[in-house]
Amino acid sequence: MESLYIHMKNKKYRVSRATVYNTLELLVSCDLVTKHQFGRNMAQFEKSYGYKQHDHVICIECNKVVEFCDPRIHQIQTMIGELLKFDIKHHSLNLYGICSTCKAKREAEKKERKQRSNLN
Repeated sequence: MESLYIHMKNKKYRVSRATVYNTLELLVSCDLVTKHQFGRNMAQFEKSYGYKQHDHVICIECNKVVEFCDPRIHQIQTMIGELLKFDIKHHSLNLYGICSTCKAKREAEKKERKQRSNLN
C-alpha cells in the first residue's frame, strides 16, 4: 500500500494515504484484488480477477516474494475435494524460506567471521 502511495505521489497524483487504503479495501471486497499477509505485518496486494491460481515462496530474511504455479498442487486440490466431498473454489499456499541471495550473504558473513577469528 505504501509503495503504491509513494508511486502515485511521484507521478504527481494528488491522493491521500486514506484514499489509497480505502480504494484497495474496496477492490478486495469486490474480489478484484487479493490481499496477502506474508508475516511481519507486511501486506501485499495483487490482481485476482481473471488471474491464474498460483502460490508463493517468501524469503524470511528480505521479504522477497516469488510466485509459482505447479499443476500437481491443483491435482491435489481436486483429489482432496473429491475425497472429502468439498467443492473447493481456491487455495492459498505460502512457503517460507531463505532465498539464494540471502543464503549467499549469510555464508559470506560466516566465512568473513571465521577468517577474522583465525587472525586473532
